[in-house]
Amino acid sequence: MRNATTFGYVMVETVVAMGLLSVSMVAIHGAVRQTVIARGQAQDYTIARFLLEEIVAKAGASSAEARKALINENKEAAFYSGKVHSARFFITKVLPLQAAKVKSIMDDDFAALEIDDVSFGEIVEPAAGA
Repeated sequence: MRNATTFGYVMVETVVAMGLLSVSMVAIHGAVRQTVIARGQAQDYTIARFLLEEIVAKAGASSAEARKALINENKEAAFYSGKVHSARFFITKVLPLQAAKVKSIMDDDFAALEIDDVSFGEIVEPAAGA
């Protein structure tokens, strides 16, 4: 009888630990995915900014108004301008959130694994005939 109860406690602890690992893996996967996307965004930003500046220089758009007019008239310049702005937004607004996710993952807080067996309550065993 005692072995069945002990097995029940071990089973509950195992299920809780597996749940915690699953949640951690989802967080790690999300952080890695966002980091890979950020690297791509940074690369796109660099290339798009270089190409946009090249188009602006060829057109001789030195003032802010001339640059804006060029972007409104030239589809290629508008495309690269959009890439620059979206990458800049991602790098300044989304990427900094990854540091908090990584810190949370790296914390050594194993509170859920330190729950005493008695905290799970009594495990009810099925009747012998059921």
